[in-house]
Amino acid sequence: MAQAMAKFALPGGQLAVVKDGSLVHSRGYGYADLERRQNVQTNSLFRLGSVSKTITQIAILTLVDQGKLRLEDRAFRVLDSLKPPAGSTPDSRLADITVLHLLKHQGGWGDSMEPMFLPWSRKAAEVLGAPEPATCETIIRYMMGRPLDYAPGARTVYSNFGYCVLGRIVERASGMPSEEYVQTAVLRPAGIRDMRIGGTRLQERAPREVRYYHQTGQTELPYLTASVYPSDAEVPWAYGGYYLRAIDSHGGWIGSAEDIVRIASAIDGQRGKALLSPASVNVMMNLPRKESEQEPAGSRFHVSHAGALQGSGSAFLDRRREGISIGFTFNSLPVNYVGFFEDIMGEIDRALAAIPQKSWPRGDRFRR
Repeated sequence: MAQAMAKFALPGGQLAVVKDGSLVHSRGYGYADLERRQNVQTNSLFRLGSVSKTITQIAILTLVDQGKLRLEDRAFRVLDSLKPPAGSTPDSRLADITVLHLLKHQGGWGDSMEPMFLPWSRKAAEVLGAPEPATCETIIRYMMGRPLDYAPGARTVYSNFGYCVLGRIVERASGMPSEEYVQTAVLRPAGIRDMRIGGTRLQERAPREVRYYHQTGQTELPYLTASVYPSDAEVPWAYGGYYLRAIDSHGGWIGSAEDIVRIASAIDGQRGKALLSPASVNVMMNLPRKESEQEPAGSRFHVSHAGALQGSGSAFLDRRREGISIGFTFNSLPVNYVGFFEDIMGEIDRALAAIPQKSWPRGDRFRR
């Protein structure tokens, strides 16, 4: 961790490691707030970025286990109260999109535009005459009036927007706001109390939440950008470059590294009561991952997801077949974040491989 923070100019971070359901390592590193010289604590809260997608996957599958939702349900039949913009001609293939398509990033939207972020989110509000910043519902309605890029199920294209739709399906199927349902059905059963959807502006920073820092010398991403709030002047990316409430189900959660490994350990009951049935665990195992991450038949449960928010922070969840779960967070995102994740995970792999099986610490550091 110290080497990674020095190499990639990261002010603060956390690392938590679970072995066979017990927390064997948890530590904060560096600064939560550089200006105030406040150290990162193990209960400091960080933006988790797309680790939020794993949380949404679990929420959807708990509803499947409860019989309130089916993977083959048509997404826009579930969301039949949402209407496209007046005068638009919806793509007939919208009706074919299933919940499973959305989980697998196969809903039909390509990578030519990112509707969850500026400038497209502003365009959505303009077309619908809706307030800014645009809500997830406003963006969905706008996208319902646009053609799909491919037939649902025909391709796999990473889609933040698809998980925005899944968050609204959680609300409709559960009868609760998405954040409330996740806290009730996923987080509290896993022993987590402090996770929540983060705030957008600096003044909305939660208690114990770290400050986020733009990487100095980064030319690809200027320090200042247009704000999602039209009344604001240019702002740092971390504090107005995107609207946390709108990206809730694909990138809006804040939490700690310990929270990440609690979730990873609870999915299949490695620690406590399983959040999901064996059938739903199997669904998670077979969601698209990089070819290098695919598991051989009969292996133990493995799931992983990285999280990265521009100009903000980074996180990682890795639940491995050896009974090891790893979670880490940082309050800055390197310019080459793909190389960063490859680098730090390679170092963690080497460190883990050097631990003899009989040398793992005994005991459990989880606070009950």
